[in-house]
This record gives sequence, C-alpha cells and structure tokens, in this order.
Amino acid sequence: MMIDLTRPTFQNFTPDDGEWVNDKYAEFSVVVGDSVSDIDGSSAMYRTYRSDSSELTAWKYVFGVLNVFNGKQLIVQPSMPEGRGHYIQWSVSDNVGRESTSEVSYFNVDLTPPSIDIVGGAGVRYVMRETITLSSEIQDPLSGILFDTIEYRFGHAHGFYDLPWESVGLTGQGAAAYPSVDVTPTFAGYGYLQWRAVDVAGNAAESELGTVYVDENLPIFSTFEPNSSMPQRDRKVTVSVSVIEDESGIDKDGMEMAVSTVSGWISYGVGAYSPWIKMSSIEEVDVGLFRAEATLTLDEGPFNLIKFRVRDRAGNGWVVSTPQRVEVELFEENLPPEAVMQLIPGADFILQGEFITLDGSASSDPEGLNLTYEWYSDMEGYPGEKLLGTSARIEVELTRIGVHHLWLEVSDGTFRVMSEPVLLQVMEAQEEEGGQPSGDEKGLGDYLVELIPIMILLVIIGILIGVLIGAFISRSRKDEGPVLVGPGEEGFPEVQTELAKPLCPHCDEEVRVTDDYCMTCGAVFTNADVKKIKRSANRKRGSGKKGRKKRPSVEEVPMEDSVTELPRDDQVLEMEEPPEQDEALEMEEPPDEEELVEFEEEIPEMDEVMENQFPEMEDLEGWDEDDLEWEGDQ
Repeated sequence: MMIDLTRPTFQNFTPDDGEWVNDKYAEFSVVVGDSVSDIDGSSAMYRTYRSDSSELTAWKYVFGVLNVFNGKQLIVQPSMPEGRGHYIQWSVSDNVGRESTSEVSYFNVDLTPPSIDIVGGAGVRYVMRETITLSSEIQDPLSGILFDTIEYRFGHAHGFYDLPWESVGLTGQGAAAYPSVDVTPTFAGYGYLQWRAVDVAGNAAESELGTVYVDENLPIFSTFEPNSSMPQRDRKVTVSVSVIEDESGIDKDGMEMAVSTVSGWISYGVGAYSPWIKMSSIEEVDVGLFRAEATLTLDEGPFNLIKFRVRDRAGNGWVVSTPQRVEVELFEENLPPEAVMQLIPGADFILQGEFITLDGSASSDPEGLNLTYEWYSDMEGYPGEKLLGTSARIEVELTRIGVHHLWLEVSDGTFRVMSEPVLLQVMEAQEEEGGQPSGDEKGLGDYLVELIPIMILLVIIGILIGVLIGAFISRSRKDEGPVLVGPGEEGFPEVQTELAKPLCPHCDEEVRVTDDYCMTCGAVFTNADVKKIKRSANRKRGSGKKGRKKRPSVEEVPMEDSVTELPRDDQVLEMEEPPEQDEALEMEEPPDEEELVEFEEEIPEMDEVMENQFPEMEDLEGWDEDDLEWEGDQ
C-alpha cells in the first residue's frame, strides 16, 4: 500500500517569466515532479491567455511528455500573436490522483525585426580622402533595440561582403536609435555601406545596400564659342562653354562666369572682372559632356574678356578657365549719350546738414549702351577728389556753406558727357537760445494751440463768477430774510437757545428731536409725533413757507445726526441767536433797478450754461429750510 500526501511541483519554466519570444510557434516547457507516486503523464494539461483579445483558452491535453531525471517534462507549441502580457498555465496529477496547478508564467511575443533606413552617406558622390558622415534611423517599437548590436560596414564594391562589421559603441536599449559615424574613403569609384541591429526579442535585421561613388578627378574645360578670331557684329553676344565630367557630373549650381569690359573698368578697376554670375543654362549633351550658355552685352572693341569656373557633384573644384576674348566690331556710328540731372525736391537752397536727392535716371544712350554715372560739386566732390556718388540716383548731404555747382557726368564706354550744372545754395542752420535750430521757431498757430487751455480756464472762471453774481442778486431781491449759510462761516446767524427747543405734543415739555419717548410724561413718539416735534421747533424760529430758501451747496448744511441726517438738538442749542432780518439785509447793498433788469435778461443764459457745466447743482432745488429735509432725488 502506497501513501502519497504531497502534490506535484513545477520548475524550469521555458521561456522565463517576462521573457520575449520571437517565434510564433515557439516551444514552451516545464518540468514537473512527485517524489512519492510519480506523475501521471496522461493528466497533463495547459491553457494560454492572449492579451490582444483578452482570451483565456480552455484546458488542453499535453501530448509532449518526456521522462527526465527528476520527473517529467511537459512540452507544447501554442500559436501566439505579437504583443505583451501573454501567459501560460500548467495542470497535472500524480499517480494517486492528487492534482496540482502551476502559477501563470508571463511572456511577450515580437516577431518583427527592426527597421533600418540609411539617412546620410548613400547616393552622394564624395571627394577622395574627404571625411563624410554615415547615419541611419533604426526603430523597433515592440521589444526595443539592443544598442550594443548596432554595427556598420563601408568600403569598395569589390569584396564588400568580406568586410568586417564595425560597432558604433552604443549601449542600452530603446524603441529607436539614430547612430552616425564619420569615415574617410580610401578607394575611388563605387562603394557600398550597410547597417545591422538586433532587438530584445532576438530578431536581427540588416539594411539595404547604400551606394557611394567616390570621385577624385576634377572637371575639364573643353571648347569655347565664339572663336576669338571672328569679330562679332552685335554688342549682344551668346557665349557657350563645354566641360567634360564623366564621373560624378556637373553640379547645376556649380558653373559661373565673370566678365571684364572697358565700361566696367570704372566700377571694378582697369582689367578687373565683375563678380561671379551663375550660368543661366546647363545641359548634358552627351555622356559626361556638359555645355552652358549665356547672353552678354559687350563693349565695342577687342577688350571683352570672359572666364568661367566649375565644380562637379562630388565637390571637386573650383576649376577656373583661361580668359576667353570676344571682339565686337560695329559698322554703325556710335553717338554720345545724353546726361540729364534733376534735384528732388526742386529747390534753390537747403540748410546745412539736410539731404537732397540727385536723380540722373532720365539720362540715355542712342545705341542703348549701359551708362556709368559720376556726380560732382565744385565745393565738395570735385573731379580729382572724392565723388558724390556713382549711381543713377543718389542721396547726399552737402555740408559746405555757399553756392554749389552740381553736375552729372555719364559715359557709354566711348563718350563721356557732362550735364548742365545746377546751382544750389547751402545755408547755415541758425540756432535759437537753448540750441534749437531756426527752422524750429514757433509760429502763430503754435502759440494759439498753447493758449487754448488757458482760454478755456478763463471762460469757466467767468461763467462761475456770473453764476455767483446772479445767485446773489436773486437772493437779495427776496424779502424772506438772509441767506442760510453753514456753521463757522462768515455771516452764519447766532441761534438763541430758547428758540430752538422742540416740545412734546402730549405734555408740552422740552424734548429732543432724536428722542423716541418723552422723558417727562413717558409717551412713546409715533411718526406723527416726530413730525409735530420738528414743526414746533421750526415755528419757534418764525419761518414758514415764506422763510424757505435754497441752500447753495450740500456742504453748508449744519452738522447732521447719524440717523435723521438733521442737526442734533444739542448742537442747535449751542448756536447763537440769528441776527434780525433788517440787519441781515443790510449786510450787502442790493444793486439798482437797471442792473437787476440787465442781470435778469442774462439769468436764463447763465442757467443753461450751469446746467451743461454743473448738472449736479440742479439737485439743490429740493432743499427746504423749514423742514431741514432734502426733497430732491437724493
């Protein structure tokens, strides 16, 4: 009888947990053992999980079971797609029927090798022994690239596959790499370059071959037309030059020419050439044979020289040709040009330091020859000294005081013609005190602009004075008494204490306007009682409707109570007795009747001005002196 109380155990998972697999039908295995009753091979099963579809398969029997030293090895080959996070799980029983299930073993699948693109070095022709840069772009977005596996090879096409691979010396890993290396070719003619790399899953890749052509030979000039022994009958001549370059070819921007003519000696010096000019047309007329053409306007005579320079696509050059001579012989008569000059702006004088434009663009040549220009002044820039300028149109600053004789001289290469001189006086710029030039003196308009703010201020002051006079006259004509002014101001009436005492409407004893009940009889004041108390206090001053007057401003109201906004009773009691009406009327002698009539005619106009300038004063119409209340909108 056999007693087995232990379950089977699993070990030696292949691939390891988290390992990358680069084969769709990779082999998965595990070793399972049981030291007592051994393994029942017919019970072995497995199942897989696909992360791309979140699918967990059903248990499947394992048909590959091998006997090994410490148990049995289970082997399967499931078909798994590319992706991360797949896993496999095993299940088996021993010979007594005790079942055991393994932990899940995760793995990743990458079936695609890295992609390698050649970026720099291929398809370009290089000069012998010139350092060039080889570069590539390598990508593997799934498992990533092992940087230490990136290598290249570069050499002559003959025997290229026997060349050793060279490492670029990178370490680490990543989804993309951009390696580059500098090399110097040691061969001439065709050569190849190639890159290779391996990803983390073990997929290896090699790039396609890149073609390199190393050209060490310079271009060669062949023929030039027209022949120097054949004079040209027209100043416009088409010239052509042929070049042999049967290796890398001619760079389309690599052929230029320079021209020396008598008319150009003034600008570039006697015998000197113009700057290099790109040839307008380059074509390959045969294998390795190139021709370029250009149309030029030359001078009459044998002193037209042309030279060329060229370089090939490999960069060999520049190669400069020998100067080619073209003679121009014209039968028609060469007429002198016409020199025409103009001052802009047209003026007889300018101030010292001002600029003026000299325009000679209206000058012309009967044969259409190119003209050269020279500007002179008899005071500065006279022949033999520094020129004013050599363009058809110039802008100059004349600094010497006096009358300048200005003129233009033009030349067509044969004739030199001077224009009619123009007189221009240069005057000294006068300065004012403080260093201001006389041209900056202020005119009448400037002073008027500066006086506008002062005039506006004077008008406003006049309006205010007129309004105050009108208000004073209108108050003086009334019989109701003096104008009410604020405490502390000159003319403020002194109020007698016994005239300002309000009385209780129930017991006629003295109370304060701000009290809520009578301190003598104890009656609580209603709103009607409060109004009676206020009216009784007002009647004691002897001012009914006839005594009402408009206050000139809100600031002239006596000190206010924080609740009623009226003078507190204790403050009113402290005021001095107001003066008699006759005494108040004698404070200011009223104007005579004629003045009153004249001011009455101006009052409507003043009111309209006040409404426009001070609209807030309209609110003073609601001031009631008897009730000491504001009857307006506020």
